[in-house]
Amino acid sequence: MIGRREEDIMSSWRSRDALVTIATVVENLNRVHIERRLDSFLEQECSFGFEIVIFDNGSRGRSLNILREYESRFPSIVKIIYRDTPCSRGIDFSKVKGEFVALCSGDDYWCDREKLQTQIMAMEGYPDVDMSFHPAYKLINNRICEIIGRRYSGDRIFSTDEVIVGGAPLPPTVSIIFRKRFLDDSSKGGILYLDRVMALHRVEKRFLNINFLY
Repeated sequence: MIGRREEDIMSSWRSRDALVTIATVVENLNRVHIERRLDSFLEQECSFGFEIVIFDNGSRGRSLNILREYESRFPSIVKIIYRDTPCSRGIDFSKVKGEFVALCSGDDYWCDREKLQTQIMAMEGYPDVDMSFHPAYKLINNRICEIIGRRYSGDRIFSTDEVIVGGAPLPPTVSIIFRKRFLDDSSKGGILYLDRVMALHRVEKRFLNINFLY
C-alpha cells in the first residue's frame, strides 16, 4: 500500500470537493493487482480534488479486507459501493460526484502521476470537448509488448463519429476521462486525443496443457 497520507495527497488541492471521480470495478483481485491499481490513483499529483469510487462485485476474504484497508486509511477519498452478487456489473454513475469521470478496469493501472492533471487541464482548455483519451502500454504476462490506442503523432480533436465509426484510434478504457454530461448526449462536442502514454493495459495469457491417457 502507498506510503502517502491522505492529508499529504489533499494538501495541493484548491478545493476538497471532487472535480474528478475515478470509477473502477473490482471482483476478487489479488493484493498485488488491487494495490497497484489503487496506489496508481493515490499517487496522482493534482491541483484539484478527486474521489475514488470502487464498485465491488462481491469480493470475499483477503480481497475484501484489502479494499476495507484503503477505505479506512483514506476515508475522504476512497468510497466503496458493496454489491453482494459476484457477477459482472458495471459502474453506477448515479454514485459519482465529479464533473469528470476517469475509468480504469480489469487489471489495468496508471503509470504517470500527472495523468489526471494533464487530461483535466487539457479538457478545460476545450469547453466543447466531452471526452479525452491517450495511448497505453499493453502488458502480456507483465512484459510491455506494444503501445495501443496510438495512430497519430501529436494531440488532436476527433468527432464522436470518427471514434465510433472509424478513422480515430480506439480509446483504451484505462485512458478515458469524460464529462458526466457526456452520458446524456454523446453526439455533441469532440473527443480529445493526447499523444502521451500514461497507463497500462494488462493481459495475462494462461496456457492449458491437457494430456489424454488412454
